[in-house]
Amino acid sequence: MELFEPGDHLVVESDLYGGSIRLFDNVSKKNHYEFTFLDCSNEDVEGAIRENTKAIYIETPTNPMMNVSDISYIAGIAKKYHLLLIVDNTFLSPYFQNPLELGADIVIHSGTKFLGGHNDTLAGFVVTNNEEIKERLRFLIKTTGAGLSPFDSWLLLRGIKTLGIRMEKSQENAIQIAAWLKQQSCVKNVYYPGLPEHPGYEIMKKQARGFQRINVAAPRKIITECLERIRGIL
Repeated sequence: MELFEPGDHLVVESDLYGGSIRLFDNVSKKNHYEFTFLDCSNEDVEGAIRENTKAIYIETPTNPMMNVSDISYIAGIAKKYHLLLIVDNTFLSPYFQNPLELGADIVIHSGTKFLGGHNDTLAGFVVTNNEEIKERLRFLIKTTGAGLSPFDSWLLLRGIKTLGIRMEKSQENAIQIAAWLKQQSCVKNVYYPGLPEHPGYEIMKKQARGFQRINVAAPRKIITECLERIRGIL
């Protein structure tokens, strides 16, 4: 949020992780940022853009309702209006989805969850392939003191080494649990984008991996590259 100025406007997914919504409503609005919240999976994102809009901020799949937005499509809108596209990729991790390759400018992760994987550190990741944004973020991290300690960095490096194994098992379990829940008379709805009847199923197949048999060579290559990049930063 420190990339923006008072008076700037952002188009934001309405079904975000609760901490993000609290930040926007209770901190960013106080600093005179403006937000339009909408369901980016099926509402008119382009129609919400104003003259002072600077970014589109989405999460896909969303937390908690599992709405799926088309990253490439929204990236096209962002580029048309010279906006930043920021994607929260926590749910799928780099193992199953790579928003930068789909046109996003900035990707964020809760490192506390899948990336760390051991429930023993608090961390967040901000990832970009844009050199200008990278330098601005690096300056802000140094200025605000938001960088991780060496020990927390080591814990995350350790966790990422097993990311592929853990994510594979998670997705195998998830599809079985979703199928079981569908059979229970007391369950009204099952929100899981790996089910063919989910409205975001086809988009998920296009832009993500998981909930199906996959070639694990590509995700393993991604994890190796992540580790090398983190070592380079440290």
